Amino acid sequence: MSATRYAAAPDAARSTRDCTDPWFFVLFNADRTVAPCCWHPPVARLAPGDSLEAALNGAAIKAVRRELLTGRLNAACADCPARGLTDPVSLAKRVQAEMAALRG
Repeated sequence: MSATRYAAAPDAARSTRDCTDPWFFVLFNADRTVAPCCWHPPVARLAPGDSLEAALNGAAIKAVRRELLTGRLNAACADCPARGLTDPVSLAKRVQAEMAALRG
């Protein structure tokens, strides 16, 4: 029996998710794990004294961002039921526009 797929699979034309969460959202759980969204597994666990900023700029979250921008998605992002598909260039433009808007 195969697993139920709730989202369209990435393809050649739309190889990434239309997701800016890893840049603008964080899920900080009671067990001190940090995730880029509610669908993705944690990318860090904060020990007492660790900074959230370090987790948000760490190698694991940077890898998720890079995967989204290149269309080489990890399994969690490839199967994400929360975000539609887009192409990497369009996603990069959206991330840049949202960052510019934050800077004012």
